[in-house]
Amino acid sequence: MRVSATGVADYEVNDSGRMVITACGQMFCATDRSAVLHHSEVLAPSEAHVVHPLQPKICPINEDLIACVSSGQLVVGNAQTNTWVPLTKFPADEGISAGMPSYVVQEEFDRYVGFWWQPPDTSAVVPGPDTVYRILFEMLDERHVEEVHLQDGHTMETHRYPKAGNANSVSDLLICQFRWTENQVSHLQRLRLPRNLLQLVPGGFEYLARAGWVPGGQYVWCQLVTRTQEHLELILVPVCNFQDLFSRNLYDPVNSDFVTGVSPKPSELSAQNLHPFIRLLVEKDDQRWIEINDLFTFLSLPVRSIRYASADEQSTEMLTFIWASRRSGYTHLYLMERRWPKGVCVGEKPGDVTLVSMVDAEDMSTVQLTSGPWNVTGDKIWIDEKRQLVYFQANREHPLLRHIYAVSYSRSTLGALTCLTPFCAATLSGGKQTTLISSSLSQAANTLSYMDPAFPLSDSGIYPLSYELCAFDPTSGWGVLSSSSLAVTLGIQVVRIGFSSSPSSAVQGVNIVEFPTTTHCAWLRRHYPYAQFLPEDIHVCKPPKVIRFDIEQSARLGSSGHGELPADGDATCPVYGQQGDPHSTRTWLYGLLFTPDMPTPPNGFPTVHYVYGGPGVQLVQGNHSRSTFLRAALYTHFGYALFLCDCRGSSNRGVEFAAYIKNRLGLVELDDHVAFLRFVAQNTGMIDLSRVAVMGCSYGGYLSLMAAMRYHHVYQAAIACSPVVDWALYDTAYTERYLGLPQDNPTAYWNGSVLRYVAQMPSDKVRLLICHGGLDENVHFAHTSDLVDKLETYGKPFQLLYYPNSRHGIREYKHVEASSLLMLETLLKPIRHAAEYLE
Repeated sequence: MRVSATGVADYEVNDSGRMVITACGQMFCATDRSAVLHHSEVLAPSEAHVVHPLQPKICPINEDLIACVSSGQLVVGNAQTNTWVPLTKFPADEGISAGMPSYVVQEEFDRYVGFWWQPPDTSAVVPGPDTVYRILFEMLDERHVEEVHLQDGHTMETHRYPKAGNANSVSDLLICQFRWTENQVSHLQRLRLPRNLLQLVPGGFEYLARAGWVPGGQYVWCQLVTRTQEHLELILVPVCNFQDLFSRNLYDPVNSDFVTGVSPKPSELSAQNLHPFIRLLVEKDDQRWIEINDLFTFLSLPVRSIRYASADEQSTEMLTFIWASRRSGYTHLYLMERRWPKGVCVGEKPGDVTLVSMVDAEDMSTVQLTSGPWNVTGDKIWIDEKRQLVYFQANREHPLLRHIYAVSYSRSTLGALTCLTPFCAATLSGGKQTTLISSSLSQAANTLSYMDPAFPLSDSGIYPLSYELCAFDPTSGWGVLSSSSLAVTLGIQVVRIGFSSSPSSAVQGVNIVEFPTTTHCAWLRRHYPYAQFLPEDIHVCKPPKVIRFDIEQSARLGSSGHGELPADGDATCPVYGQQGDPHSTRTWLYGLLFTPDMPTPPNGFPTVHYVYGGPGVQLVQGNHSRSTFLRAALYTHFGYALFLCDCRGSSNRGVEFAAYIKNRLGLVELDDHVAFLRFVAQNTGMIDLSRVAVMGCSYGGYLSLMAAMRYHHVYQAAIACSPVVDWALYDTAYTERYLGLPQDNPTAYWNGSVLRYVAQMPSDKVRLLICHGGLDENVHFAHTSDLVDKLETYGKPFQLLYYPNSRHGIREYKHVEASSLLMLETLLKPIRHAAEYLE
């Protein structure tokens, strides 16, 4: 995976002070004993003797044992003795590896770990020579995945990359079981199911999205998802179903069919002999897609067995967990309790002997803890089981802002919600931090209807802060909280969440006897005005104006924003405004407008419209984005305004808002962007619509190409970095989520291909700049290569910047910006000259 930062890449610290750190391709171990010694000490980490370690994890039973992935194999070692032993020996060079998820699972499902230590069945386990350790791990077969070759100097770099409609890698779950005796692994067994997990479970599942152990380690849990991601199931697998097929010579991962797990003795491996799998939960959305997230956790109590007094009633088991779902239309938290019969001879036996028997857990309780037209955000929740509270992040107060909340799942205060962060902005006074609390999001001076009332109208106004809980320990209450705004840089503080008997800050539900409050303890990094971090020779731009735009009202009034269709255009290409809900009166889009610190010209500023527009991303937020502010400072320095906005289809605005682009990638996003651009120009007078360029990277590069073809009457120039050109060349999980399979939905793929619209691009002068890295492992250079061939066929002028050693994030950004400025200077004629940037 791509890492944009240097230094520490990953770390883990357990309760005893044992820590493991990966940095610069190496792993280091250390132990912090300050709590025992009652004084601080300088730690001297020792380097582990492991080649290219990835994702190290400390054993929850024995802190000396650490597992990691090295060269495609699962490795375990003792941090004290620096002894490391491989647990697997699969032929990684042939496409079979252990402990790491596939490319698309990492890239599109945000899961980067492929192994999990079994938790102890009790908290009092004392490790010894007879202790049995188990590690659940993902075994990956990529032998059927297409290989792509990227030229790295004089050599070729090979990647396995599944393109839309083609074969994916195949995942399975196995267990390594072993003992650790005298610095050596003994009694090693690799346990697996008799057939591939995805083939055992009925339903035609394609992806292993998430996996792990339930508390107590009696079951393995997994989230399975279908190929088009419209169906998810949360499954429990009894540990006793994993068998030692390797030592019995019943399974050979290289010579057997990994997909089906075909065995020379199928009678011994019949799925009918397994304990039934437990189906805890089903999520379906046939019209859109299921969103995978990490806002899920079991309560720490192990699986509970319930025995009835009557001998006629069967014993049952129960689990309670917190689950995030979009079933209400927005991402919200649910408290769920499930119960199922305990035993082997239960459940309906499927007719196919290759399928396992499934038991549907009884829904004892499903309680929605949070509700409303807002989303729980972030990738983590924290549970305080003593007080029965869930801590989380959400955009409840405003779509652009994040705050920290606690919600109760106690029966007496169920759903009571407390906001733990204030609406405040930081200013500096004599070098001290001053916090100004706003009693309301509304600004009295803000009377312009196009300005968002949560943000200031004047340059000297106070911008609200947006927060993120970086780390938190619910037991002690200590946490690390970051915050920033559109006026100040990132500030990081140590806080402690305590409890009070006053109900003054409860914002929803009944009064809480003890409710959480946040106390500031220390600053790790203070807020500063962002201008202090700009180079001295850069002119400071004004703070951005936060503008909102009712796209549904614009559609009803007949605002024209749609682009041109090719001569063979068909009725399946939607026209802007046709898809809006006529009963909706408010569908806000949000944008940021940066302008130079100078009087506005009579016709407005030449403008760079920076776009992304793709699903799963929210470009416009109320926090400090370093890349956005640096880009704004650069372009406003040379006399341009910079405008960026989100469109329907972006994230964190609810299911219907996100699903607007389903089956229509490339067809509707720019309609929203163009309508918003014209709205801002009309209401502010700061944008000269005759001098506008569009610019973007990745999906934004794709939309920039679409703008050059279909919206050339709006944009005088287009700059596309690392752009998608043809969705048939992009990966399976992302593309098929929004467009389906190409063989099932060829029209959507053809309508969304840039190649279809090349003939419409003007031929009078160079209006298009394309930038792409030769080692781009995400959007391969083949996209740009196909586009260049088409442009040349139609005689279209363009400029290409090829960076042979850059990946998806182009490292030669200074050259990209300089070339962009030179092109824009020719076409848009700003007040300042781009040549200054090259000196």
